[in-house]
Amino acid sequence: TKKRYCGLQVEAPGAKAHFLVKGLELKTRDQCDFVRTSLEKVVRALLSTRDKSRARRVLQNCVASVDACPLRELVLWRKYRGAGGYRTDRHDLANVVQALDARGNRTQARERVPYLVKVAPPGTPLYQRCWPATNNFPPEEIDRAFYVDKKFLPPLARILGPCGVDVFAWAKETSLRHPRRARPAAAAPSKGLITGHFMSDRCMHCQARVRGGAGPTR
Repeated sequence: TKKRYCGLQVEAPGAKAHFLVKGLELKTRDQCDFVRTSLEKVVRALLSTRDKSRARRVLQNCVASVDACPLRELVLWRKYRGAGGYRTDRHDLANVVQALDARGNRTQARERVPYLVKVAPPGTPLYQRCWPATNNFPPEEIDRAFYVDKKFLPPLARILGPCGVDVFAWAKETSLRHPRRARPAAAAPSKGLITGHFMSDRCMHCQARVRGGAGPTR
């Protein structure tokens, strides 16, 4: 089996300990910089001090900092298998590659593709939420809660679980103190009406009604 561990290594008596990682998400190239950096901060805090309360504070600071994290630190990577390398067309890179190829990119097999995960109504499949990490990606469209709940906390739980640490409970305390405003779910189309096929007449951010493209009005 693949070796998976981390710790502080001392190579000689009196030498300074350095952080050693093998096979964990702290070094995975597919992870974004925010996740890798946050994982290392929390694990280092626990290993160096053996103080769970300090590790909890570090974790909560990492969770709170995601709201101000720049997009470049949230970019995920995945190797593209090629058009015939997937069983279905619902893999994470489906929309990403399609959008890139539409711009003349011509993504090749085994190429590492950068992408971001955007917000969407509840129940939307993940592959429909993955989009190319381009310069014109709107920062307000990024699903920052996804990076905490799905990318940061699960691997941290696997690492610190044997130490009796409940990282999800620690993160929940942070979310209660720093609530993130949830985007309202999209309204279902009106069946039998032509208006059901039109885009919403409300601003997607503030939900104010827009008339004639002149700006939001109440």
